[in-house]
Amino acid sequence: MANYTNGLVLTDKGRELQSKAQSGTPLTFTRVGLGSGQLPIGTEVSALTDLLAWEMDAGMLKHSVPGDGTSRITVAYTNQELIEGFYWREVGIYAMDGTTEILYAVSNAGDYPDFIPAGTAGVIVENEIELITVVGNATSVTATINDSLVYATKQDFTDFETRISNDVTTITTSLEDTVNIKLGEVQAGMQKLERAGEISNRDILDVKMKLSEAQVIQFLNKTGVGYYDLFTDTTGIDAVTSTATVSNMDVTFLGLQILKFKPQTYEAFNSIELAIYDKDRNKVIPEVDTNASPSITAPAVPSSLEIGDKLYKDGEIYTITAIEVAV
Repeated sequence: MANYTNGLVLTDKGRELQSKAQSGTPLTFTRVGLGSGQLPIGTEVSALTDLLAWEMDAGMLKHSVPGDGTSRITVAYTNQELIEGFYWREVGIYAMDGTTEILYAVSNAGDYPDFIPAGTAGVIVENEIELITVVGNATSVTATINDSLVYATKQDFTDFETRISNDVTTITTSLEDTVNIKLGEVQAGMQKLERAGEISNRDILDVKMKLSEAQVIQFLNKTGVGYYDLFTDTTGIDAVTSTATVSNMDVTFLGLQILKFKPQTYEAFNSIELAIYDKDRNKVIPEVDTNASPSITAPAVPSSLEIGDKLYKDGEIYTITAIEVAV
């Protein structure tokens, strides 16, 4: 960077404006210019009314008045649109004095300039600098930030990336919490449906069990449920239509012969035996013969039965009213 050892110097017109600002006149900085002019021998830099050889403007990024009698202006410049390179010797801050723009403060590097190449040379230059100038006790100091000349710095990108990362983390966490809540609601709903299905199945079974004795006997006789598949004597064998040889409890088949059983019929409902099962199809065996008693006691697998469940045994429907854990 060019060597501005003497810093920014108020121009004569800048000093006049600064004096007005002490009395309450607003002080507004409009732009920052870069130039290549060589200060003539014997010329005071404070006497300048403009840059000796303006080359380009730098974009004002930030402006602050820390309260120590100075104003700090952060500017950035780039050579992207620069057609011809130049030796950067001078920098000037412009301000409005009424309706007229004046050179408020200026500095010249003399024999220690910095070369800024043309953007067409393939070397892109992007720099950010902070300028400090005197404003005294001015009560109203502002700067015109030109958005079209503002460039994002590496730190700006880093800060932006950090904010985006934090926002993504916040959004992701919130989304995960929402998904977990909704998933919990879905799971709870499925459990309710499953439970409702079990209750519905029991209700359907309950309805079926409420069929009349005559209907149950008629159903069994028509379907043939209860055909003898084991026998201890030959009373259940249809000897007329069977072609296999039956001797005692032995049956001999010669070729394609058949053994036919007589249908097992039911004369009375009390001869039907329906066993009790829990919801996991584990058989529940009463501790004593039920004989259609008003209450029964039976051991069961833990969590397989619940209070309110209905069971069927010996023509009676039993509702579970209490569950005790065996000691």
